[in-house]
Amino acid sequence: MHSQTRCLNHGTISNGRVIVILPFDDSSQPSEDDDDFDLPYGTRLKYTCDDGFVLVGEDTLRCGSDSYWTESVPECVGETPASQETCRHPGVDVNGRINNLLVDPRIRRQGFPVGTELTFVCNDGFEPEGETVLVCLRNGQWTSLPPKCRRNPTAEVIELPCRHPGVVINSMFNGDLSKSSFPVGTAVTFRCIEGTQRKGPMTIFCQRNGKWSETPPSCEPTRNSKR
Repeated sequence: MHSQTRCLNHGTISNGRVIVILPFDDSSQPSEDDDDFDLPYGTRLKYTCDDGFVLVGEDTLRCGSDSYWTESVPECVGETPASQETCRHPGVDVNGRINNLLVDPRIRRQGFPVGTELTFVCNDGFEPEGETVLVCLRNGQWTSLPPKCRRNPTAEVIELPCRHPGVVINSMFNGDLSKSSFPVGTAVTFRCIEGTQRKGPMTIFCQRNGKWSETPPSCEPTRNSKR
């Protein structure tokens, strides 16, 4: 009934070997190198790995009546030393970043695998002090501490204008409401109208990074004010 049923031979396996056990005499022989060589129903494939590698998956496959193998082909992967650990996040200077890292919350919890290489860079106007490339070692430590980012006194400082801070309800604004941006150093003062009380700063300043020094205040009606 199954005389015509055959399964495609998977051939060799990287870093290992496979033994073909034919059904009619149960004898063992190495598999053919030709992947097009079909094997009859009931044939078993027995996989083993070379020294220094471990088998991931089932070690024995059997040719089924549907012309498919009962399991997927396993893999031989390098052994992981028992002493191998992971490295914790090394931290990064407030004026720098890790250039080749996509921050993944799972990495922060589980650590970085041995061999991970991180490259540190500093923001514009700053230069690194220390090693900029760190590698995770088998003892769970990085090759060095992350670098510090020191301000470069010779670097050109780029000043960015600030966007309009927005209109605060129930307040008077000492600037030009029609302007869309304000130069660095601009001071904007908010004065609340009668019957309201300011919550937050009275004056905010445009900084070199294009951000206001603080969030604009709000002007809230006082309890005894008439509505």
